[in-house]
Amino acid sequence: MTELLAKVFGIYMLCGGLGMVLNQGMAMRVLDEYEDNAMLAYLTGAIVLMAGSALVLTHNLWGNWKEILVTLCGWGAAIEGAILLIYAPALMKFAKMLVPSPKIIPIFGIGTMALGAALLFL
Repeated sequence: MTELLAKVFGIYMLCGGLGMVLNQGMAMRVLDEYEDNAMLAYLTGAIVLMAGSALVLTHNLWGNWKEILVTLCGWGAAIEGAILLIYAPALMKFAKMLVPSPKIIPIFGIGTMALGAALLFL
């Protein structure tokens, strides 16, 4: 199960990271528009919390590095979803602090792609 989940997360991270590198403006617009749409934040929070919780409840493994990364993705999703449901503005404020300028986005994109590639190919 770890291999399957690692590949799913790897594909997601490669595509998401490539999007950040190739279309930096879109990433900033997503943050801005997300902050202004309470219903989108709530629905996303519900879906992400359920997906992360399901992953953690079925794959809470801490043996090798892939198990750890997949488990951390699950915990991260569950925590992110919970924050979106409880108090979305806090998460948006944190995201804007991490990404103060569009110039930072490609750095996140490259890091995301590297992590995705590791999950897919190592």
